[in-house]
Amino acid sequence: KERSGYEGAWTDDPQTFDNSYFKSLLAYEKNKGAPAGQLMLPSDLALLDDPIFRAHVEVYAISGQVFSQDFAQAFAKLQSFGMDAREGTPAPTPTASPCKTPAVKPATDPVVEARAMLKDLVSTKNCGPLLIRLSWHDCATWDGKTGGPHACMRHAKGETDFDANNGLDIARAILQPVVDRFTGHLSVADVWALAAVVSVEVMGGPVMEWSPGREDHGQHEQVAEGRHPHPEDDATRLRHRFYTMGCTDREIVALSGAHSVGRCR
Repeated sequence: KERSGYEGAWTDDPQTFDNSYFKSLLAYEKNKGAPAGQLMLPSDLALLDDPIFRAHVEVYAISGQVFSQDFAQAFAKLQSFGMDAREGTPAPTPTASPCKTPAVKPATDPVVEARAMLKDLVSTKNCGPLLIRLSWHDCATWDGKTGGPHACMRHAKGETDFDANNGLDIARAILQPVVDRFTGHLSVADVWALAAVVSVEVMGGPVMEWSPGREDHGQHEQVAEGRHPHPEDDATRLRHRFYTMGCTDREIVALSGAHSVGRCR
C-alpha cells in the first residue's frame, strides 16, 4: 500500500478534540508555514483558498462551541448514511459478526455497556484518533445509494486494501474484543461508529447522541476504490466528493475539524 507522503500532526496536542485545527490553519497562513512536527495538507489549505469554506473556518477558529455543535450534527449525518436508504423503511437490524467464541449476553443495555468498554479502551490506549479515522473511512464511501458505514473493511480482500485505509487494520484489531463481546447485539459497523463517538467525547469533544442499526455488508457489496477524499484535493474536488455523499459546504469544513486530533503518516 502507498503512504500519503505527508508526516506530522495538524495541531500542538493531537489527543485533544477542539477547534485548534482551525486556529492552526489560520496561523499556517499568517506564518507562511507550520511549526516543526506539524503540517497542513493541500486539502486543508483548500479551505482557506475558497471564500465560502474560509468563512466557516474563521467562525470555528473563534468559537469552539459553534464548531462542536456543527461537528456533532455533521458526524451524526455521516454515520447514518445508508441506514435508511429507502424512504419510509426502518433502519436494518444489526447483524451478527463472526467470532471464535459465542457471545455472552450483556448484563445491561448493550449500548451502555459498549460505551463504558470503549471509553476505557480509548483512555488507556490513546487510540481515539485512529478509531475516528476508522469510522470516517467506513462512512465516506457513500454515494447516495451504495457504500457507507457497513464495516466492509473487515473482509480479507477489497476495501481493506484501499491506499486510503492503510493502517486501519490496527484500529480493527483494537476493537475486535468489543466486536466479539457484543456479537448478536451490535453489528461490527455499529461498534466502529460508536467507538468514534466515544473517542471524540473522551478527547474533550462534544457528547453525541447515538443509535445502533447499521448493517454489516457482505463481500459482494463492497465498493470500488477512489471515493475517499484525497490529501491533495482542491476545493472543487472536495465539493465533488462530499456533495456526492450529500454534505453541505458547512459540513465539509466542520468534518475537517477532526484533524484537530491524530497525525498524518
